[in-house]
Amino acid sequence: MPLIFPGDPLMKRLDRSDVERLGLDLREIVKDLGREHEPLFRQIAVWWKWYEAVPRQKEKSFPFVGASNVVVPTIGTVCDALASRSLAQITAADPTYWRARTENEANVETARNMARYVNWQAAGNDFSLKHVLVDQLLETYVAGRSVCAINYRRDVRPIFFGRTPAGRPAMLQRALQTVARGPLVEHVPREQMLWDTRHRVGDAPVVVRKREWAWSTLRDQAKLDEAWDAEAVQAIRAFEGIEENAGTRIAQVKDDLDFRDRLEADARLHDVREVYCDWSVLGRQFEDEGEETWGGEQVPLLAHLHMASGRILRLVGAPYLMPYKPFVDFRFRGGRSAAKRLEMIQSIQATAVNQEINAATRRNALWGKTTNPKLNRTPIDPSKWLVVDPGDATEPFPMPNYTQSALSLLVAMQTMAERWMGSSDPLLGRDTRSGGHPAPATSTLALLEQVNVMSAGTDVLLQEELS
Repeated sequence: MPLIFPGDPLMKRLDRSDVERLGLDLREIVKDLGREHEPLFRQIAVWWKWYEAVPRQKEKSFPFVGASNVVVPTIGTVCDALASRSLAQITAADPTYWRARTENEANVETARNMARYVNWQAAGNDFSLKHVLVDQLLETYVAGRSVCAINYRRDVRPIFFGRTPAGRPAMLQRALQTVARGPLVEHVPREQMLWDTRHRVGDAPVVVRKREWAWSTLRDQAKLDEAWDAEAVQAIRAFEGIEENAGTRIAQVKDDLDFRDRLEADARLHDVREVYCDWSVLGRQFEDEGEETWGGEQVPLLAHLHMASGRILRLVGAPYLMPYKPFVDFRFRGGRSAAKRLEMIQSIQATAVNQEINAATRRNALWGKTTNPKLNRTPIDPSKWLVVDPGDATEPFPMPNYTQSALSLLVAMQTMAERWMGSSDPLLGRDTRSGGHPAPATSTLALLEQVNVMSAGTDVLLQEELS
């Protein structure tokens, strides 16, 4: 097997037919992972609507047209509280998020400077860790799992240099310069990631990240990076467009919630997948799974795969010397969504509120019943007596009030949601029992301490992944 260094271009070192066969095999793996994730992605699209308290239908027709259609934002309240609490705990260490340690005394100063540099990068210089964590933590609680990528970037920019002598025209030259940046931490939306979720994302056999690039972007990258196959990039120009699936449905839901209309240019994007995998290489060929000779060695690879055509546009050795894939996943209680757990509680609260509003609407709109058609055509003035003929039959509707019972149910469901999710009490200083009488400060402190205990499992895992 030839020696392959991290980031080594492989397209010119391998037979083209061998690379094409690898592309088709990887496309089948990606499709299998996509089918496996479809049920989850369909639910994530719904969970984001629950988080935003979007009703299932725009207008209700039961029990009457225009009935109350309120959604109590329990899921949004609890998820925001959990995400804010985790963000406050992590950013409490600002600006020293990371520390370095070494057992070699000669490298102590080097380790200290390395940690200082990475913390400087995360403080809004190369990237902002706070901005990454805001989206990362919210998705962790709403979807149950979120992913961030660790990467290094090489930005190629035109630089003008030269001099302008006095009284003579400027003598300037243009040159392309490469600016290396990293390590960088980047939040990746959950719908753009595919892997076997029985593993941590960094330990999964195959990890796939979705990219949506215009053909001009692919062309420019092929010009600047020799690892890209310029012939393959030219061949896939006609295969534009993103296939509709459960993942694209999540993006559409987010666009609707953000009041964003898709551009016409979005329909001409190309679906390119970054595939991180370990593949068996025998000599200068990839081993065929159906004709395994047991003589090859597993080599970590990074392939940029064009899904519509099955062509590999770029193939290099795994770019980083890491013992795992360059991704980290945050999980909430084993990857279970807080939105899914709170679905029934939010539904109960919304039902109770809507029934009370509908009852109040009925009490305010329907006064009673009568056999006199004249009274039905004449508006009733509540400040005046109603004069009727002796033979007319009228009967007022009773107007019961269930507000207190509905309030008790709402408080009970809110208390259950807080205790179940381990979020802080939003009443902040008031007992959550029915009645809401002021509670002493010791009760609030005890409640906050209990919150720390209940959320310890999630906090410990988040700290380990972030470190």
